[in-house]
Amino acid sequence: MSGAWAKADSLAAAGDIDASLAAYRDLATEVPATHPGLAWRLGLVHYLLRGSPRDALDCLSQAELSEEDTADEALVLAWMSSAQWALGDVEACASLALRAFAAAERSADSSALAAAHVALAFRAMMTGDRPGNSTHYTKALRFAEAAQDSVQVIRVRMNRASHFMDEACVDEALEDLTVAVAEAERLGNSVLLAVSLTNEGDALSTTGRLDEAAERFRRAIQICQEAGSTKICFPLQSLGEVYRRRAQPALARAAYEEVIPIAEKHGHLQVLVPALAGLAMVLADSDSAAALAVAKRARAEAVGPFITVALLAMARATLAEGDRERAAELAEEAQCSARAHRDRIGVARALELQAESCDEWERSGRYLTEARSIWRDIGAVFDADRVTVALGRLPMVLTETYTDATLAAQRLSAAGLSTGSPAATTTIRTLGRFEVLVAGKPMPPSAWQSRKARDLLRLLVSRRGRPAMREELIELLWADERGSGPDKRAHRLAVALSIVRGMLDGAKQSCTDSVVLADGSSVALDVTRTVIDLETFMRQAEHGLRLCRDGHLDEGRAILASAERLYTGDFLEDEPYDDWSTIPREQARATYLRVGRTLADCARHLGQTDEAIHYLLRILAMDAYDEQSHRHLIDSYAQAGRHGEARRARDRYTAAMREIGV
Repeated sequence: MSGAWAKADSLAAAGDIDASLAAYRDLATEVPATHPGLAWRLGLVHYLLRGSPRDALDCLSQAELSEEDTADEALVLAWMSSAQWALGDVEACASLALRAFAAAERSADSSALAAAHVALAFRAMMTGDRPGNSTHYTKALRFAEAAQDSVQVIRVRMNRASHFMDEACVDEALEDLTVAVAEAERLGNSVLLAVSLTNEGDALSTTGRLDEAAERFRRAIQICQEAGSTKICFPLQSLGEVYRRRAQPALARAAYEEVIPIAEKHGHLQVLVPALAGLAMVLADSDSAAALAVAKRARAEAVGPFITVALLAMARATLAEGDRERAAELAEEAQCSARAHRDRIGVARALELQAESCDEWERSGRYLTEARSIWRDIGAVFDADRVTVALGRLPMVLTETYTDATLAAQRLSAAGLSTGSPAATTTIRTLGRFEVLVAGKPMPPSAWQSRKARDLLRLLVSRRGRPAMREELIELLWADERGSGPDKRAHRLAVALSIVRGMLDGAKQSCTDSVVLADGSSVALDVTRTVIDLETFMRQAEHGLRLCRDGHLDEGRAILASAERLYTGDFLEDEPYDDWSTIPREQARATYLRVGRTLADCARHLGQTDEAIHYLLRILAMDAYDEQSHRHLIDSYAQAGRHGEARRARDRYTAAMREIGV
């Protein structure tokens, strides 16, 4: 009989689900199904390997307990507690954990004590007792190692890694998971290996190593498929998160929708709630009502620390519905829940949503600054970059903040990640052809209702935030209607202002909240609250040039290169004959030439000849009489061995100098 037990146990330790279940069922001919030793073993396979807490609980519930003083009885109670935790029954989990610990102490069995301490750790987790959670995992690991119970050692290390990740202690989590992966590979237990790889991927994903994380998730999915384990829902849900972060909503949705029915059927609350929340986040961008319904479902299922992610999803969906006040309340609730469980990641996400829901930009800035500090402390570089981008969108930010946001957006884009750009952003393009974009789409001429409204906006942009007197605007825009009387022309200006406000402010109705600032005598455009490519270019150029002057060449070059790409043409070059556009056009052109010369000089000094030639040609296309750029271009061609082009460049230089008598 002991040989049959040992054989079945070895199959379970190796992760062979079907063979171990068959071996244990064969034992049922020798011992009754109510035998605690058989019940907990069947429960372990269903819970830990096959991945069905519901089926595990069915097996465990058949056990007949007596004095609750044996190792087998303690293990039945401990695994029942774990199954109830997975199903979200907090009270049952807690009461069974206490009974398991009492039975394990009476039995003095190390394996039983290890399982009991895991159950107590789950109890502590659900009640927000983080010190207790940590203490019980430490004791569980000590007892599992003393019993040489490899399966429980792996389990405890995986669970403790999740505990560390809840508190964003990534290094500690990876340390435990490295051991868990190695031990699972040594045992040949493919299911525990898959779960360990999933947890390892989650840790890597937090620090922005998304490619490595996705590789582990896909490997875990393949392992679970081959083993026939419903634990597949764990890596699937995590892979969905990677897709969502990479702005691949169709793939993310597919992953979440595959996870949800599996998690519901088998009782994986810890996966069900995040999957529902993730699906709600994806739907929020396209169907806010459906997103809110899914988020509410997540909240109805959530208990303990899982409440945080459900509340975050509800806040996001509510914000998408347009109810900022309720979204702010939900984000505050989410932050309270996260704080109660030492969930630093949850706190950071809640702060971001509080910033989005807030009407006061100064307070939004404080929320975002704290969120970024948390992400940086964790080592979540891409999350910190996303918040930096959001900070750069606030009104009245420093040039350095705006430039940091630009560089952060470039890093996110290079990594294939979303910058979290708000869909309602209005952008005014003036470098080259004048164009206004709302939600990324150019506004057609019909949207303006009036050509004069469009001209008014162009004129206000050219003032670069300085107020223009109403009389001046009327004279510039309606000079041909001088005979119609001042009241009529003043009315035309009021109508044009209303059209411009409607275009730039969207749903905002209050004049006091408008980006168009107007009083009885003057009108101005608040350029700190409007995305205008001219202002963006000038700010980046000035900051980049200052950095280069101060010796910060690498950072300065990166910022100047970004500014140079923004300059797609002269200011309002599609309508170059308006006198009022001349000064900003010349300012922008002069600044561009400084940027181009600095970039060309840096490239030449670094031996990047092709890059230097690119900038020099751009400069000469704008200023054909720039003698220094002509000379540098000739030298660059010669250094590159492109002697024919050097000769043609010399001919152009000679002709240009001849034209101006030099």
